[in-house]
Amino acid sequence: MSAAPARVERESARDRAIATANARVERDAARTRGDIEASERAEAAALRRTELETRERAEAAARRRTEIAARKRAETAARRRAELEAQERAEAAALRRAELEARERAEAAARARAELEARERAEAAARAQAELEARLRAEAAGRELQRQARLQAEREARERAEAAARERQRVLEEQERARLADQARLDAAKTTQSVVLGSIVTFGAGLEVHAFTTGFETRIVRIRGIPVNALAREIYALFTQQGIDKARLYLMLNKPLHDGTREVKMAMDAEAGHALSAGLDDLEFRDRRLSFEVGTYNVPGAMGISSVKDVEVLTVSWQAATARYVATYNSLSDARRKIQELNGSTHLGRRIRAETNTAPPGRLIYVDPNSIKIDNLPASATHDQVSALAGPEVVTLRALPMRGAPATAAPLEVVRTSALASGCSQSDIVSLELLEGTSDAINGIVKVRARFRTWDQAKVAHDYLNGRKLFGNVACRVILPNPLSYIITIPVQQFEAQRTQWAALRESVQVVGKDRGSLTQLDVPNKPIVRFRVSGSDKKAVGALKVQVEGLAAGEKVDGWHVRLSQHSNGAFVARVLADSGALMRADWRQRQLKIYGSPPAVARAREMIGEELVRLAGLELTTNIPPPSIRHFLAQGLPELRELLGEDNVRFNPATRILVTSGGDNTHHIVSRILEQASRSRTVLPAANEDTCPICFDNVSAPIRLGCGHAYCSTCLRHFVTSAADSDKFPLVCMGNEAHCNVPISIPSIERFLSQPLFTRLLEVTFRAYISQRPLELKYCRTPDCEQIYRVTPQDGPRPVPAQCPACLSVVCPGCHEDGHEGLTCQEQRVRSSPAEQERLIDEYIAHQGGRVKRCPQCRVLMEKIDGCNHMTCKHVFSLLHIRHSVSDPCILDVARMSVGAASASSPVILSTNTWEPHMVAIMRKIMQSMIPSIMPSRHAFCRKQRMHVALLTRAVELLKRIVLQKCVAPMLYLSV
Repeated sequence: MSAAPARVERESARDRAIATANARVERDAARTRGDIEASERAEAAALRRTELETRERAEAAARRRTEIAARKRAETAARRRAELEAQERAEAAALRRAELEARERAEAAARARAELEARERAEAAARAQAELEARLRAEAAGRELQRQARLQAEREARERAEAAARERQRVLEEQERARLADQARLDAAKTTQSVVLGSIVTFGAGLEVHAFTTGFETRIVRIRGIPVNALAREIYALFTQQGIDKARLYLMLNKPLHDGTREVKMAMDAEAGHALSAGLDDLEFRDRRLSFEVGTYNVPGAMGISSVKDVEVLTVSWQAATARYVATYNSLSDARRKIQELNGSTHLGRRIRAETNTAPPGRLIYVDPNSIKIDNLPASATHDQVSALAGPEVVTLRALPMRGAPATAAPLEVVRTSALASGCSQSDIVSLELLEGTSDAINGIVKVRARFRTWDQAKVAHDYLNGRKLFGNVACRVILPNPLSYIITIPVQQFEAQRTQWAALRESVQVVGKDRGSLTQLDVPNKPIVRFRVSGSDKKAVGALKVQVEGLAAGEKVDGWHVRLSQHSNGAFVARVLADSGALMRADWRQRQLKIYGSPPAVARAREMIGEELVRLAGLELTTNIPPPSIRHFLAQGLPELRELLGEDNVRFNPATRILVTSGGDNTHHIVSRILEQASRSRTVLPAANEDTCPICFDNVSAPIRLGCGHAYCSTCLRHFVTSAADSDKFPLVCMGNEAHCNVPISIPSIERFLSQPLFTRLLEVTFRAYISQRPLELKYCRTPDCEQIYRVTPQDGPRPVPAQCPACLSVVCPGCHEDGHEGLTCQEQRVRSSPAEQERLIDEYIAHQGGRVKRCPQCRVLMEKIDGCNHMTCKHVFSLLHIRHSVSDPCILDVARMSVGAASASSPVILSTNTWEPHMVAIMRKIMQSMIPSIMPSRHAFCRKQRMHVALLTRAVELLKRIVLQKCVAPMLYLSV
């Protein structure tokens, strides 16, 4: 137990000794530092003294020299004194030198001692510094080991983080590739709908036509009551939930209305439209009841259907029972003041008419000039009420006979009775409404709206009431809107160029009659447009007039096209054509079509001018084929340079065919040659093995765009490929990768990214036109000239074709034989009806199989059938015919015909036709008849006056023929019927 405290004490003593030694070392070091500092101060002081002494010696030497000089000057006078002074100075100098040497020796000894002490102190400090540095190195080594360990840990953590980041990046890249693949599949499956040539067409990838509904097959379903915040997908869902494919639907109109609902028009095929209209009517949507109405399809861009409401409503109006009074005043000024006060004011529910009283036309009676006539008062107005209205200034007040309908007439019953009298039944009349509180009622007009089930029934009542006086001499006015109404708008410049043609068309319509169709010019104030309305009730007449109007508004097309004619800078040529020919030229750059508007002579002159201009512009075009090695450089540098030098519209390049077409002056060829030479000299870098090659320029892909099939294109090359597709007829648009063997259709989003909406719409039209031209046995254009509607062809071996109506020109076409519609007849029957030669052939075949029972009138060729009676017959055109027939197995018919009424002359020949079994018998009978007929039928008038005598003569002639025939051993039976 005592050893531990002793050890502790020893350790404590050792620590105290070490601390004491350390303190001693530190004191020695401090003392050494103080000695060194003192030595340094002493040395500095000695140095300063030495410098001072040196200066003093120098000064003394200078003084001595001065003194020597002085002594030399005064050498003779003060030689002794100088010697004494020199001796004193020498002694003083020696003394000073001795003192200096002693001092230097003392300083050297002090320096030696100081150096020794300094060395000792330095050695001690070096030892302490070595110990300190060793300790610091040990501490630094420890810190370095810790730092290395920390860096290693950080490096490992960073590597793990980088590996995790790379893994995340790989996963993200795989997800992105999967997303792009899914997007590519979605893009490839994406379709777009558009109205092309009046047909609703669905295009797929590569602009391939997937489905279409022609205008002939399309119907419009109008939906009312849809909330204003309804989305398009919700509107589509109303139909797709009923089993209708979305590809069969096309949302043509989705417009908000002021009443908080939307006006929606959905286009679809007729079968789906009629089926859904019955199933969806009164459907509830967001607590609203919807109504569906199936209507006809109006072609976008053609004459718009005018919104004619209530076409089945007949409006009948007449003058109501009206009281009239004459009020006389004291002066003319009072009368005029009362006219100003009463005229146009409303009293007793009527708008009063007050005017100066005048004598009735054709009657010479005296009229007080101070009297006025108060008209349009209700029949119930009393004398006191009118007197109060005339005012206290009135002198006399006299009532005139009432005019208008009787006051006791019941308007609704009158219209109902008249409608029933026209031939309509009670069930045809849906409702009768008396309009009250309207401006017409205030003006004293009774107006009744009669709603019928159909427009045709309303038309019957209209024709009956039109011009008819229902109440004595009170005539009624009948208004029935036309069921067909279309509006077209044209620029005022076009109207001015075609003014005479529009006037002629309106005159021709007036000649035909407004009942069939009318053409009305509508006022459009403060706008540079002119509107025309085509309306009527006859569908065929309105359709024909509609096509005429659309054709006139469409102008005449000019064969040929040049992009320069559509430029704004070419307005001078348009103005020159208008000034020289009087016709207006317009260039439709979307359809690449030139059109002329004007009279036929003006159009002919303008056509010549445009033809000459097209020839001139064609001579300025240069066509060049770009070699494949030069494509890359040409697209990157040459093409932009050409467009900069020649203009954007004067350079056209098709990357698929590598054909360059340029327009310009004589310098164009030189510019193109220089740029192509530059492109041929350019070095094209060969593609590396791991780089994509553009299928168009055959070079490394720059700014790549990868299609869904995986092939990458230069963005510039793909843009040119898509934009130039409208000038081609090769569809669908497919990938040209794998040496043009890929053939995967290009998705619609890839095409749309390079085309504006007008260019994309034009490309869709070009695609569909190419589709139609490749299927002449499946699709046909409407028969009406200038009508671009198409319809499907019904195969001859298929079901019986159903006539279809064109939505543009309203004509009815048979899709089987492509002629006018023939309801109830087959195409073969229609061809027979429309071909006179075929009709004659079938009639002759029919007559030949009737055994002589049916014959034609020899004069008018009408068919007649003999059932019974004599042989004399008269056709419906009052031509006389003598029918002679003998009854044998192979009939021999002998006809003698003579015109009895309406003949040109009495000497017109007798027509003799006979079929016989022996030619010699025919010859004998012909001779007999030729000899007998002139004698028995001398003239037309004699035949008419003595018909019975002639019949008797003909009877004897027949008996003579019988005897002759019997003598020839033939036994026919001859008879004569009259």
